[in-house]
Amino acid sequence: MKKVAFFGLTPAAVLFAKEIKKNYEVETFGFDNNVNSVDLAKDEIDHAIIGSIDNKSFIESYSESAPFDTAFIFAKENTAANLLCCEALIELGVENIYSVYKNESHRNLLNRIGVHTDFMNDLLQYRAWELKAKNGGKPILYLDMDGVLADLGKGAKAHPDGDKPEYKAHPDEIPGVFRNLPPIEGAIEAVNKLLESNKYDMYILTTAPWDNPTAWSDKRHWIEDHFGKSFEKKMIITHRKDLLIGDYLIDDRTARGAKDFTGLHLHFGLDYEKNKLNKFPTWSSILEHLI
Repeated sequence: MKKVAFFGLTPAAVLFAKEIKKNYEVETFGFDNNVNSVDLAKDEIDHAIIGSIDNKSFIESYSESAPFDTAFIFAKENTAANLLCCEALIELGVENIYSVYKNESHRNLLNRIGVHTDFMNDLLQYRAWELKAKNGGKPILYLDMDGVLADLGKGAKAHPDGDKPEYKAHPDEIPGVFRNLPPIEGAIEAVNKLLESNKYDMYILTTAPWDNPTAWSDKRHWIEDHFGKSFEKKMIITHRKDLLIGDYLIDDRTARGAKDFTGLHLHFGLDYEKNKLNKFPTWSSILEHLI
């Protein structure tokens, strides 16, 4: 029977332990230096143990007879303790180690020593992790459309109704405007490179104006025109991007929940309100980061 360990018994850790026990034949171990956390976890974890998660000798004493097959580290506030725990598990031969992280610097350090950080930060839930595990562990990557793939500004100017006064402030409400938008420079080639790399589980994540109902179908046809079947049944239309679980979101704006996305927001292109380039101004800069 495989042994799965949880270091830091947060509510998310207990949820993971419960679901893994339900879906896999495993023996679970949980470690935390907080007595209350250990007591609360006892009903869901086979062995809930009080102890310091960054003490190699302590960890080793519970994995000597048979090393843990998989370890989840849910403690992130003390970066040093988190890294020491991960390093101890690596030395003990644990093959699959997943950890939450406090910030991007912490995440980079974990990645450098071979620890997986692409499955969650405390906000993500077990189902998302399980979905990714079944998909080969690929990070989930969402692509916004307007201003990232398709150029709404140019398309609105070229549209026959683009000069009408009622659409000056709201070009996204022009009937049919989304059907034949020109692509953003380099977008089609870059997305095809990402698809060909097979490194990511990719989805279209876009918002469609509520008062322009044809936009919903127009966007779907635009995607098929430019990418064929690559995003068939992988297109999500929402006004709340913060509710989506994933690792990366390429978006030119922070609105519609993009700034509160649970993964990493790759802020693309031009900030039209502040008239300055965002952190990732071109598709070349996106590819440099992702491939």
